Amino acid sequence: MFTTSHFLWMGITVLVILITSFLLARFRCPTRPLLTGCLFLCVISELIKTFSNTVETGLFTNVSGPVKFLPVSCLPLQLCSLQIFFLFYQYFSKNEQRKADLNGFMCMCMAVGAPFAILLPNSSVSFSSPVAYQFFLFHAMLIVYAIHQIRTGSVTYSLRNLKIDLVLLLVLGIVSIWINSIFTAMGAPTDFLYTMCPPADNLPYLNLNQGWEMYVVKLTVLAMVLMLLYHMPFLLKNRGRDDVRTASVRR
Repeated sequence: MFTTSHFLWMGITVLVILITSFLLARFRCPTRPLLTGCLFLCVISELIKTFSNTVETGLFTNVSGPVKFLPVSCLPLQLCSLQIFFLFYQYFSKNEQRKADLNGFMCMCMAVGAPFAILLPNSSVSFSSPVAYQFFLFHAMLIVYAIHQIRTGSVTYSLRNLKIDLVLLLVLGIVSIWINSIFTAMGAPTDFLYTMCPPADNLPYLNLNQGWEMYVVKLTVLAMVLMLLYHMPFLLKNRGRDDVRTASVRR
Protein backbone atom coordinates (compact mmCIF):
# COMPACT_ATOMS: atom_id res chain seq x y z
CA MET A 1 0.00 0.00 0.00
CA PHE A 2 1.20 3.51 -0.96
CA THR A 3 4.14 2.22 -2.95
CA THR A 4 5.42 3.85 -6.12
CA SER A 5 3.37 1.43 -8.23
CA HIS A 6 0.28 2.19 -6.18
CA PHE A 7 0.66 5.94 -6.68
CA LEU A 8 1.19 5.41 -10.40
CA TRP A 9 -1.97 3.32 -10.59
CA MET A 10 -3.94 5.99 -8.73
CA GLY A 11 -2.72 8.61 -11.19
CA ILE A 12 -3.57 6.42 -14.19
CA THR A 13 -7.00 5.67 -12.75
CA VAL A 14 -7.80 9.36 -12.21
CA LEU A 15 -6.65 10.12 -15.76
CA VAL A 16 -8.84 7.35 -17.19
CA ILE A 17 -11.85 8.62 -15.22
CA LEU A 18 -11.37 12.23 -16.36
CA ILE A 19 -10.84 11.39 -20.04
CA THR A 20 -13.70 8.88 -20.22
CA SER A 21 -16.12 11.18 -18.38
CA PHE A 22 -15.18 14.05 -20.70
CA LEU A 23 -15.77 11.93 -23.81
CA LEU A 24 -19.13 10.66 -22.52
CA ALA A 25 -20.22 14.24 -21.86
CA ARG A 26 -18.79 15.52 -25.16
CA PHE A 27 -20.68 12.96 -27.25
CA ARG A 28 -23.76 12.91 -24.96
CA CYS A 29 -23.69 9.15 -24.50
CA PRO A 30 -27.10 7.74 -23.43
CA THR A 31 -27.38 5.37 -20.49
CA ARG A 32 -28.20 2.25 -22.52
CA PRO A 33 -24.95 2.12 -24.55
CA LEU A 34 -23.03 2.98 -21.40
CA LEU A 35 -24.66 0.05 -19.59
CA THR A 36 -23.77 -2.24 -22.49
CA GLY A 37 -20.15 -1.16 -22.34
CA CYS A 38 -20.04 -1.54 -18.56
CA LEU A 39 -21.46 -5.05 -18.70
CA PHE A 40 -18.91 -6.04 -21.35
CA LEU A 41 -16.09 -4.71 -19.17
CA CYS A 42 -17.56 -6.47 -16.12
CA VAL A 43 -17.48 -9.83 -17.91
CA ILE A 44 -13.90 -9.27 -19.09
CA SER A 45 -12.92 -8.12 -15.60
CA GLU A 46 -14.34 -11.21 -13.90
CA LEU A 47 -12.74 -13.52 -16.45
CA ILE A 48 -9.33 -11.96 -15.80
CA LYS A 49 -9.81 -12.11 -12.04
CA THR A 50 -11.03 -15.71 -12.15
CA PHE A 51 -8.26 -17.16 -14.31
CA SER A 52 -5.58 -15.13 -12.55
CA ASN A 53 -6.53 -16.32 -9.07
CA THR A 54 -7.27 -20.02 -9.56
CA VAL A 55 -5.15 -22.44 -7.53
CA GLU A 56 -4.57 -26.16 -7.83
CA THR A 57 -6.25 -28.62 -5.51
CA GLY A 58 -5.69 -32.32 -4.87
CA LEU A 59 -9.21 -32.94 -3.57
CA PHE A 60 -10.39 -34.46 -6.85
CA THR A 61 -8.84 -37.92 -6.56
CA ASN A 62 -10.86 -39.44 -9.40
CA VAL A 63 -8.76 -37.67 -12.07
CA SER A 64 -5.03 -37.74 -12.70
CA GLY A 65 -4.60 -34.21 -14.04
CA PRO A 66 -4.41 -31.02 -11.95
CA VAL A 67 -7.73 -29.42 -11.04
CA LYS A 68 -7.99 -25.72 -10.23
CA PHE A 69 -10.57 -23.78 -8.27
CA LEU A 70 -11.27 -20.16 -7.38
CA PRO A 71 -10.74 -19.30 -3.69
CA VAL A 72 -13.93 -18.09 -2.05
CA SER A 73 -12.20 -14.82 -1.14
CA CYS A 74 -12.16 -13.99 -4.87
CA LEU A 75 -15.93 -14.33 -5.31
CA PRO A 76 -17.64 -11.10 -6.48
CA LEU A 77 -19.17 -10.37 -3.09
CA GLN A 78 -17.39 -7.15 -2.13
CA LEU A 79 -19.54 -4.02 -2.30
CA CYS A 80 -17.99 -2.86 -5.57
CA SER A 81 -18.15 -6.34 -7.11
CA LEU A 82 -21.86 -6.59 -6.24
CA GLN A 83 -22.42 -3.69 -8.63
CA ILE A 84 -21.93 -6.20 -11.46
CA PHE A 85 -25.19 -7.94 -10.53
CA PHE A 86 -26.92 -4.59 -10.08
CA LEU A 87 -25.76 -3.44 -13.53
CA PHE A 88 -27.24 -6.57 -15.08
CA TYR A 89 -30.49 -5.83 -13.26
CA GLN A 90 -30.46 -2.29 -14.65
CA TYR A 91 -30.00 -3.65 -18.15
CA PHE A 92 -32.63 -6.39 -18.15
CA SER A 93 -35.30 -5.32 -15.65
CA LYS A 94 -38.52 -3.70 -16.84
CA ASN A 95 -39.53 -2.30 -13.43
CA GLU A 96 -38.61 1.35 -13.82
CA GLN A 97 -39.26 2.32 -10.19
CA ARG A 98 -37.07 -0.43 -8.78
CA LYS A 99 -34.39 0.35 -11.34
CA ALA A 100 -34.42 4.01 -10.32
CA ASP A 101 -34.22 3.19 -6.61
CA LEU A 102 -31.41 0.68 -7.15
CA ASN A 103 -29.56 3.04 -9.47
CA GLY A 104 -29.43 5.63 -6.73
CA PHE A 105 -27.95 3.09 -4.33
CA MET A 106 -25.48 1.91 -6.97
CA CYS A 107 -24.22 5.40 -7.73
CA MET A 108 -23.73 6.10 -4.03
CA CYS A 109 -21.71 2.89 -3.60
CA MET A 110 -19.71 3.59 -6.73
CA ALA A 111 -18.98 7.25 -6.00
CA VAL A 112 -18.08 6.64 -2.34
CA GLY A 113 -16.84 3.04 -2.23
CA ALA A 114 -14.76 2.81 -5.41
CA PRO A 115 -12.36 5.67 -4.47
CA PHE A 116 -11.71 3.99 -1.11
CA ALA A 117 -11.03 0.71 -2.91
CA ILE A 118 -8.50 2.48 -5.14
CA LEU A 119 -6.92 4.09 -2.09
CA LEU A 120 -6.75 0.80 -0.17
CA PRO A 121 -6.48 -1.92 -2.86
CA ASN A 122 -6.88 -5.57 -1.90
CA SER A 123 -5.08 -6.78 -5.01
CA SER A 124 -1.62 -6.63 -6.53
CA VAL A 125 -0.37 -3.23 -7.73
CA SER A 126 2.41 -4.70 -9.86
CA PHE A 127 2.33 -3.63 -13.51
CA SER A 128 3.26 -7.21 -14.44
CA SER A 129 0.08 -8.58 -12.84
CA PRO A 130 -3.15 -8.76 -14.92
CA VAL A 131 -5.14 -8.49 -11.69
CA ALA A 132 -3.83 -4.96 -11.12
CA TYR A 133 -5.16 -3.82 -14.50
CA GLN A 134 -8.46 -5.54 -13.79
CA PHE A 135 -8.80 -4.04 -10.32
CA PHE A 136 -8.03 -0.40 -11.04
CA LEU A 137 -9.78 -0.17 -14.41
CA PHE A 138 -12.87 -1.91 -13.02
CA HIS A 139 -13.16 0.62 -10.20
CA ALA A 140 -12.50 3.45 -12.65
CA MET A 141 -15.45 2.18 -14.69
CA LEU A 142 -17.70 2.27 -11.61
CA ILE A 143 -16.79 5.88 -10.89
CA VAL A 144 -17.31 6.86 -14.54
CA TYR A 145 -20.78 5.29 -14.48
CA ALA A 146 -21.71 7.16 -11.28
CA ILE A 147 -20.44 10.49 -12.65
CA HIS A 148 -22.43 9.98 -15.86
CA GLN A 149 -25.64 9.14 -14.04
CA ILE A 150 -25.34 12.10 -11.67
CA ARG A 151 -24.34 14.54 -14.41
CA THR A 152 -27.22 13.57 -16.69
CA GLY A 153 -29.78 13.62 -13.89
CA SER A 154 -30.50 9.92 -14.30
CA VAL A 155 -30.47 9.55 -10.52
CA THR A 156 -32.56 11.59 -8.13
CA TYR A 157 -32.29 11.65 -4.36
CA SER A 158 -34.84 12.44 -1.68
CA LEU A 159 -35.35 11.43 1.93
CA ARG A 160 -37.06 8.31 0.56
CA ASN A 161 -33.90 7.37 -1.36
CA LEU A 162 -31.79 8.01 1.73
CA LYS A 163 -33.94 5.56 3.69
CA ILE A 164 -33.72 2.97 0.88
CA ASP A 165 -29.93 3.29 0.70
CA LEU A 166 -29.67 3.01 4.48
CA VAL A 167 -31.76 -0.18 4.59
CA LEU A 168 -29.96 -1.78 1.64
CA LEU A 169 -26.53 -1.08 3.10
CA LEU A 170 -27.50 -2.42 6.53
CA VAL A 171 -28.96 -5.58 4.96
CA LEU A 172 -25.82 -6.15 2.90
CA GLY A 173 -23.68 -5.58 5.98
CA ILE A 174 -25.58 -8.14 8.05
CA VAL A 175 -25.60 -10.69 5.22
CA SER A 176 -21.85 -10.19 4.73
CA ILE A 177 -21.25 -11.10 8.38
CA TRP A 178 -23.22 -14.31 7.87
CA ILE A 179 -21.36 -15.20 4.67
CA ASN A 180 -17.96 -14.37 6.18
CA SER A 181 -18.79 -16.45 9.25
CA ILE A 182 -19.86 -19.45 7.15
CA PHE A 183 -16.71 -19.41 5.02
CA THR A 184 -14.48 -18.81 8.05
CA ALA A 185 -16.05 -21.75 9.88
CA MET A 186 -15.30 -23.88 6.80
CA GLY A 187 -11.63 -22.93 7.00
CA ALA A 188 -11.65 -20.37 4.18
CA PRO A 189 -11.80 -16.97 5.90
CA THR A 190 -13.25 -14.08 3.91
CA ASP A 191 -13.77 -10.40 4.64
CA PHE A 192 -16.52 -9.26 2.29
CA LEU A 193 -17.58 -5.65 2.97
CA TYR A 194 -14.78 -5.64 5.57
CA THR A 195 -17.18 -6.62 8.34
CA MET A 196 -14.68 -9.07 9.83
CA CYS A 197 -11.54 -6.92 9.93
CA PRO A 198 -10.19 -3.66 8.43
CA PRO A 199 -8.92 -3.52 4.83
CA ALA A 200 -5.44 -2.72 6.16
CA ASP A 201 -3.64 -3.02 9.47
CA ASN A 202 -2.88 -0.11 11.82
CA LEU A 203 -5.47 2.26 10.37
CA PRO A 204 -6.11 5.27 12.65
CA TYR A 205 -9.89 4.81 12.91
CA LEU A 206 -10.83 1.41 11.54
CA ASN A 207 -8.95 -1.04 13.70
CA LEU A 208 -9.51 -3.88 16.16
CA ASN A 209 -7.84 -2.19 19.11
CA GLN A 210 -11.12 -2.12 21.06
CA GLY A 211 -12.41 -5.47 19.87
CA TRP A 212 -14.45 -6.67 16.90
CA GLU A 213 -17.78 -5.41 18.22
CA MET A 214 -16.47 -1.86 18.53
CA TYR A 215 -14.89 -2.17 15.09
CA VAL A 216 -18.29 -3.01 13.57
CA VAL A 217 -19.84 -0.03 15.37
CA LYS A 218 -17.14 2.30 14.01
CA LEU A 219 -17.52 0.82 10.52
CA THR A 220 -21.28 1.39 10.66
CA VAL A 221 -20.86 4.98 11.88
CA LEU A 222 -18.35 5.70 9.10
CA ALA A 223 -20.73 4.25 6.49
CA MET A 224 -23.61 6.36 7.81
CA VAL A 225 -21.55 9.56 7.83
CA LEU A 226 -20.29 8.99 4.28
CA MET A 227 -23.84 8.21 3.13
CA LEU A 228 -25.18 11.44 4.65
CA LEU A 229 -22.35 13.47 3.16
CA TYR A 230 -23.11 11.99 -0.26
CA HIS A 231 -26.86 12.66 -0.01
CA MET A 232 -26.60 16.11 1.55
CA PRO A 233 -25.92 18.18 -1.62
CA PHE A 234 -28.87 16.55 -3.39
CA LEU A 235 -31.20 17.06 -0.43
CA LEU A 236 -30.16 20.70 -0.08
CA LYS A 237 -30.64 21.25 -3.80
CA ASN A 238 -34.13 19.72 -3.63
CA ARG A 239 -34.98 21.89 -0.63
CA GLY A 240 -33.84 24.98 -2.53
CA ARG A 241 -36.09 24.09 -5.43
CA ASP A 242 -39.02 23.56 -3.07
CA ASP A 243 -38.40 26.97 -1.49
CA VAL A 244 -38.36 28.63 -4.93
CA ARG A 245 -41.61 26.91 -5.89
CA THR A 246 -43.24 27.91 -2.63
CA ALA A 247 -42.18 31.52 -3.11
CA SER A 248 -43.53 31.51 -6.69
CA VAL A 249 -46.89 30.17 -5.54
CA ARG A 250 -47.19 32.84 -2.84
CA ARG A 251 -46.58 35.57 -5.41
